[in-house]
Formats: sequence, C-alpha cells, structure tokens
Amino acid sequence: MKAALEDQHQGKVVLLEQEVTVARERASSLERELAAVEETVGAEKEARAALEQRIELAKDAERKAQTEAEKLQEAAQEEIRSERRNSQVIQEKAEKYAKEVNDARRIQDLHNASEQKQMNEDLTTARAELDALKQELESKKRECKTMRRQMTDLSVFADDEPKPSTPTPLMLSGEPVLGQTLRVSGGNTTNCVAQWHRVSSDGNTDIIAGATRVQYAPEPRDVGYLLGCNVSSPGGKPQMATTEKFIEMSPGLTDYVNTLMARGGGEFNVVIVQLNGAMQDRRSVYQLEVLSSKLKIKRNGRTKYKENYHPRMQVCGARGGGDAAAQGLFLALTPSLVFMLASESSRERNAAIMLIRKFSQQNGIFLKGPESSSPSATTAASKTTGGEEKEPLPDQ
Repeated sequence: MKAALEDQHQGKVVLLEQEVTVARERASSLERELAAVEETVGAEKEARAALEQRIELAKDAERKAQTEAEKLQEAAQEEIRSERRNSQVIQEKAEKYAKEVNDARRIQDLHNASEQKQMNEDLTTARAELDALKQELESKKRECKTMRRQMTDLSVFADDEPKPSTPTPLMLSGEPVLGQTLRVSGGNTTNCVAQWHRVSSDGNTDIIAGATRVQYAPEPRDVGYLLGCNVSSPGGKPQMATTEKFIEMSPGLTDYVNTLMARGGGEFNVVIVQLNGAMQDRRSVYQLEVLSSKLKIKRNGRTKYKENYHPRMQVCGARGGGDAAAQGLFLALTPSLVFMLASESSRERNAAIMLIRKFSQQNGIFLKGPESSSPSATTAASKTTGGEEKEPLPDQ
C-alpha cells in the first residue's frame, strides 16, 4: 500500500513536470513566433510588444508550475513520513488520493482540450493578421502608384492652371469576427478624422465613442451589427466604408463563457498598461478575477483592487495600438479608478467582457463603455489614453 501511495504521488509529480515541459515548449514556440513575426512584418514594434507580453505570461506560468511541483513533492514526502508514523489512517488517505487523482485526470483532460483549441485559434488569428497586413501593404503600394501617376499628370500643367485630383476609393480590410482587427485604407486616410459606428439590421446607426482611428478591434457588443467608418480629411470629401457582413461571434466563445458562469466565475491573466492615464510597468502580471457579485484585480494571490458591480462601472473593448487592440480591455471600476488592461489573447479579452456583463445583468445592472453623449465618458477616455496615438482607446 505504501509503495502504491508513493507511486501515486510520484505520478502527480511527473504530471506537473510534464506541465512544466509543456510550458517551456510553449515559451520556446512563442519565442520562435516572435522571431517569425519580426522577420515577416519588419519588426513592427507594437506586434513585437504583444508577443513579448505573451512570452512573459508563458514564462510566468512555467515558474508557477515549477513552484507547484516543488510544493507537491515536499507535501508528498511529508505525507509518506506521516503514513509511516500512523499506519491506521493509510486506507482513508488512499481513498482520498485516489479521488484526487481522478479529479486531476479529468481536469487535465479538460485543460489539454482547451489548450489545443486556444492554440488553433491563436494560429488562425495570426494568419488572419498576416493576411490583413499583406492587404494593407498592397493597398499602400497601389496608393504610391496612384500618387506617382498623379505627379506625372500634374507635371504637364502650368503652375497657374488647375490641378486635377483622382481620389482613391476607401477600403476596409479584416474579417468581421471577434478577435480580428478591421482597418480602413486608401482614400484620404492621411491626417484624417475617422469615426466608427454600428449599423443595425434595420439601418439605424450607433456612434462608437472614442473609436476615431483607422483601425478598430470589434468587441462582444458589436456582434450582430455591421461596422462602418466615416473618414474625412482637410480639403477632401468625406468617405465611408462598411463591412459587407455582420460581426460574428468567434467559434466556441459562448460555450467557454457559459462554462465559466456555471463554475461561478473565471480568472484571466492581464497586464496593467495604464492606471488613471499613467503608464505602468508592463512586466508585472496580474489576475482579473470575475465573480458573480464583484471584480478583483490580484497579484501573487493578493487582492490589489476590488469592487462590487454598480451602475457607474464601465467595461468595453479597447482600440488603437495596432494588432494589440484586440487584446485590450478598458475597465473603470469607479470614475476615479480606470484601467487599460492587456489580456493574453483576444479570446480571453472577449470572454472577460462577456462574463462581466452577464454577471452584472444578473445583479440588475447593464454595463457598457463610455457613451458619446456622456461628458464623463469622454473625460475617462482622454485620461486613459493620455492623448497619445500609441495606446489603445476605449470604445463602447
């Protein structure tokens, strides 16, 4: 019986060591992915920062798994010594450990399936982002050719004669699915003023407050709507582009959120990018814990911030910041405690938003992001972004 118990404990240690190996392999894979992205898109700073964050999160998971393995090994040794001193409780503990092993196997099976599904979704997202970048590059090439042709045409006119202009059409690239980033290109997008809006099936429009850049990452509230962007520039005519299809939910996201609700909540790894508009150290990893009655932001198991759901709380997706926008989350626990968070993936960002809104609705509170008609919303948005073009802006 003692040998069997030792084998069971050793089995747990082996499983955790395998998780450490998987975490290391994932970190190595993410590092290779970072190198590939740098070579493909010319070391784009924002995409590079996003991948570095993901690598840091993976390494943090590796360290946690290693610590848990050491703790479990020490606990196993202590249990064995205790069993040798008190042989009367061997049978009772054997039954307890057998149940734990079955639970661990069931959890491991669920974890492996979820991890594989997430890796497939991340790969699909990376491919879609690469395609979008290629499309944008082709669009820029066409713009350059058009500008060269216009310059050639203008050279044959006298300085006092009117100069013809040939505006290029506005183009909208990106898949209309949660987790993707939409971009407007062509037309008069240099020094332009952009404004995104939702279009319902009956043709009604809803301005998205703060969505004023040429790229936008849809969030769960956009599902079931068309997304359009009005672009105007000095001396040019306003132009508009709209998605051909309604925004769709990403595969498996609804089931994932329902599973978390059935468990009573979920925990998401995040990095605090901004706090009340001030930039933060992005190397620190926090946990956003979403419960049925409150929200908590923790670090190393200690609660740093917490707040019950209330009508003045705001949550929505973030925009701006290039491809990283799909992972950004705007969260105002109170009007004086406003965060811009970066999630591990767009799937985790959207799941957190949906879970917060569903739990708040159970409490009779309907949460969304800043409204365009609300002065306080505009203030919150400007404080969070600090007026810089490099960081995500909140939308609804």
